[in-house]
Amino acid sequence: MADKITVLLVDDHALVRRGFRRLLEDDPSIVVVGEGSNGDEAIQLMKELSPHVVVMDAAMPGTNGLAAEILALADAGLRERVLAARRKQSADVLARAAGLPARLRELLNKKS
Repeated sequence: MADKITVLLVDDHALVRRGFRRLLEDDPSIVVVGEGSNGDEAIQLMKELSPHVVVMDAAMPGTNGLAAEILALADAGLRERVLAARRKQSADVLARAAGLPARLRELLNKKS
């Protein structure tokens, strides 16, 4: 799995997670390593699985995606990965992982 992009999916709707999983796993260079349904699960799974990319809904009941990101920033073990992802343009990182063409990535970056 070292040569594959690992992805964690976090959304409170199982149907959304399933849809993302199917789209991402069409690319042989991507593997979905886990799924969570809230921010608390996201933090725990980030620690356990150390994914390259986390696709997380910002608006979930309980600990939402934004709160989970703040909690991850407070955790020394996760801080560097969150900050590294923030330094890169998140939309571009996900777009590359999903294999979107360069022109589409440029359009996403303009909106980010």
